Amino acid sequence: MGDFTNYVIVDRVGMVIAVEDIVKGASRRPTGERGIFAWWRTGARSVNSDAFRMPRV
Repeated sequence: MGDFTNYVIVDRVGMVIAVEDIVKGASRRPTGERGIFAWWRTGARSVNSDAFRMPRV
């Protein structure tokens, strides 16, 4: 619970793409295929910690 106007989600600009020339299967042996891996970074955090502090009862 809290004020989610104080919570920020940020996507980093840019994507990394890597070509894998030899794809390995479950047995760690080459399958004769090529593959592409793509990923990007995303982060999130509270910019004001007091907005998510639980009140003491």
